[in-house]
Amino acid sequence: GAHLLDGLRTAIAEVGGRAFAKTAEKSAKNDARIRAHVEPESVLRELTESQDVLMQSIGPPGRCRYLVVQPWEEDICRANEFRLVISAWQVVGITQQTWSRCVGHTPESASAAATPLLRLWYEELIGVCPYADCTIDEFVVGDVARLIEVNPCGLWGASGSGLFHWLHDRDALSGAGPVPVRVVVPRPDKFTLSPCALGAP
Repeated sequence: GAHLLDGLRTAIAEVGGRAFAKTAEKSAKNDARIRAHVEPESVLRELTESQDVLMQSIGPPGRCRYLVVQPWEEDICRANEFRLVISAWQVVGITQQTWSRCVGHTPESASAAATPLLRLWYEELIGVCPYADCTIDEFVVGDVARLIEVNPCGLWGASGSGLFHWLHDRDALSGAGPVPVRVVVPRPDKFTLSPCALGAP
């Protein structure tokens, strides 16, 4: 207990005194509003109060058992965070990162975000990313996208798929046509997918 708290305290200091924290596999963002941590106790409280994190963390021996502590990025919010699905080094899908609700997007805002998101991958990340298949989390401020993290495997692993479904959207994520961009809009419009199109029973 004390050793973990001391380690977290040191890690928070090393990233500037305000930190984002998650387990090796998951953050608490699906259960709570993520906040900057300045004390180790708040990290543990946030993670242990998240049913999502606890369910992901309980499993067979040998799973990753460490915490990730990163500098807090003030500009990241639900409305500007996106996930890119990468397959064979190509962007095959873009989705808002918050999959459970509308965060204020319109078709126009989604289209405007796509350009810097694609630019970051094709002009900066593709040459240094070791994974041909992955999901990339990015955020957009103005017309500039910045990297949050890279999640290995993507289509072939356990990475979250955002507003896509790994099985039902195989054709949409094939890379054969335009890159699909999915966001939740306040009201259905001509771009809105029906439950049938999403594979719902």
